[in-house]
Amino acid sequence: MKIKYLIIAALFFLQNCGYTPIYNNLENTQYKINLIEIRGDDSIIENFIASKINNLSKKDAKEIINLKISYSVKRETLLKNKKNEITNYLIIQNIKFDIKNNKNLNKLFEFNDETKIENINDQFELEKYQDEIIKNFIDLKINEFILKVSTL
Repeated sequence: MKIKYLIIAALFFLQNCGYTPIYNNLENTQYKINLIEIRGDDSIIENFIASKINNLSKKDAKEIINLKISYSVKRETLLKNKKNEITNYLIIQNIKFDIKNNKNLNKLFEFNDETKIENINDQFELEKYQDEIIKNFIDLKINEFILKVSTL
C-alpha cells in the first residue's frame, strides 16, 4: 500500500519539476543525413552505424548534411598473471564524424574512450562482450553527435 503512494507521489513530482530527457530532441532532428563514407575494421559495426544514422535522418528535411564516419577499435593487453596468462584488456575506441553541409559548414567531431575489461576464458563470450561495449560506445557517441549538430 505504501509503495503505491510512493509511486504516485514520485510521478506527481516528476511531472511538475520540468524534467525532460536529455536525448528528447533526437527524434525531432530536422536534417537529412547523407552518409557518404564509413571507414572501420568491422562490417557488422559499419552496418550498425549506418542503420542508426539512417533512423535519425529525416527524408523530407530541408537541411542536408554530408557525413563521413571513421572509427577504430584496439584491444590491448593490460595485465598478465604469474602464469603469463592475460587477465585484463584495454579496449581503445575512437570515432570521428566529419560533416559538411550546403552552408559551407565543415566540422570534425572526435570521440575517444578507453574501457578496461577482465579476461573471460570463453573466447566467444569475450568477443560478444567486447562487441556490446563497442556498440554501446557508438550508440552513445552518435546521440552526442546529433545533439552537437543540433546546436550549430
